[in-house]
Amino acid sequence: MVINRKDGLEALVKYIIILLFILNSKTVYFGVIHSELTQYSLLGLFVLGIFLFRISVRAVKINLTRYALLFIFIMINILINFSDMASSHFNTVIIFLVNIMIICVISAQFTNFEIANIYVNLMSIIALISLICFGLAIFSPDLASNLVTSFQAGKNGQYVLSPFYMWGWGRINTRNAGPFWEPGAFQAFLVVALLMILLVLLPKIQEAKNLKRIKYQFLILCITLLTTQSTTAYVLFILMSLVFLKEIKNLFLTNSIKKGRLLKGFAIFIMVSVGISIIISSNNINDKLSEVDNEYSSVAIRMNDSIQSIEMIKDGGLFGLGKTFYNDKLEATRDISNNSNGLLNMVYTYGVFFGAFYIIFYKKGIDSFFSIKNSKKKYFIYLVFILFYLTEGIYWLSVFLLFLFETKTYTYKKSEKNYGGS
Repeated sequence: MVINRKDGLEALVKYIIILLFILNSKTVYFGVIHSELTQYSLLGLFVLGIFLFRISVRAVKINLTRYALLFIFIMINILINFSDMASSHFNTVIIFLVNIMIICVISAQFTNFEIANIYVNLMSIIALISLICFGLAIFSPDLASNLVTSFQAGKNGQYVLSPFYMWGWGRINTRNAGPFWEPGAFQAFLVVALLMILLVLLPKIQEAKNLKRIKYQFLILCITLLTTQSTTAYVLFILMSLVFLKEIKNLFLTNSIKKGRLLKGFAIFIMVSVGISIIISSNNINDKLSEVDNEYSSVAIRMNDSIQSIEMIKDGGLFGLGKTFYNDKLEATRDISNNSNGLLNMVYTYGVFFGAFYIIFYKKGIDSFFSIKNSKKKYFIYLVFILFYLTEGIYWLSVFLLFLFETKTYTYKKSEKNYGGS
C-alpha cells in the first residue's frame, strides 16, 4: 500500500505528540529541567493537529463537557484563593488547565488503538535504553559516570542523569528509573504499556508479524518492570500474571503447533520463574519491611502523607486550598514534602467537587479505553490505577490525563496497514 505524504506527516506528528506526552510527564531532563521547551513544543503540535487530524464529533462533545466541568471548579478555586497565590502558583494551575485542554481535544483525534500502539512502541524503546543504562550502572559504573551530568532539583535533591535516563540521586544507582524521577514512577508507565498490549492491541492485531512484535515488546517491558525493584511493580507483576493469564497465553501460544506451544509454554515458565527469583532475592522488600518503624523510611513517609492529606481535605473543603502559600504552609507543618499520595493531594488542593468529578470521568475513560466486559478484570484495572494515584503524584501528568477522556471509535480493515477511526 502506498502511503501519501499527508498520511506520512500525520503518522509522524502523532508519534511526536505521544512522545511529548511521555516526556512532559515529569521525565527529569525534558519534563523538569527543560519543561518549558517541552510544553511549548506540545502546544505547537496541538495547534498543528487541529488543522491536520480529523476529529470525532461524538468524542469531542463528551470531552469538552468533561473539561468544562473541571474548568469551572478550578476557576472557582482560583477566585477563592487568588489573593494568596504567587505567580508560580498561578502558572502551575494554568499549565494544568492547558494540558487538560490539549489532551481533551487530542483524545478525540486518536483512536485508543493508535494511542496504545504508539505508546507501546515508544515505551519499548525507552525500556531498551533503560536496560542498557541499567546494565552499565551495575557492570561498568566507571563508564556510566562519563555519561552523566548533575542537576540540583530543589527539595528533590541532586539528580544524576542523561537526557533519556535518570541514573540516581547524588550518585549512580542500581535501580532502573528510566527517564523518570524515581523507579516507582517508571513502573507505572510500564504497567500501563503492558495493559495496553493485553487489552487494546492483542484483541485487534491479526497479522503474525505484528503479533511477533508485541510479544517481544511484552517481554522487554516485563524485564524492565522487574529491574525497577519497586515493591508495587513486584506485586502488580504477579497479580497481572494471574488475572490476565488467558490473554498472556493467547499472546504467546497463538497459531502454534503442539511442539511450539510446549516450547513457548516453557519459555513463559522460565520468565515467570526468573521474575519470582529476582523478587525473592531483591533486598528492596526486606529493606522496606525492616524500616517500618523508622520515621524516615519510604513506608513511614507515605503513611504520613496519606494521614495528613486526609486532615488537609477537611481544611480544603468543597473547593480546595488551591495552589497557595497557605497550602504550602500546611504541608510544611504536617511534614509533607512532595506529597506521595497524588489522589488525596489533588482533592485537598482543588476541592472535593473537582476530585469527585475527576474520579467519575476517569472511571468512564478507563472503561472506554480498555473496553473490558469481564468484571474481575475491570476491577483489577481500577485497583491498578488507584494504587498509582495513592503512591505517586501523577494526577496532572499528560500520560495519565489521557484516561479522563473519550477517544475516536476504532475501526479495522484487514486490507489496510493503517488504523483509523470515526
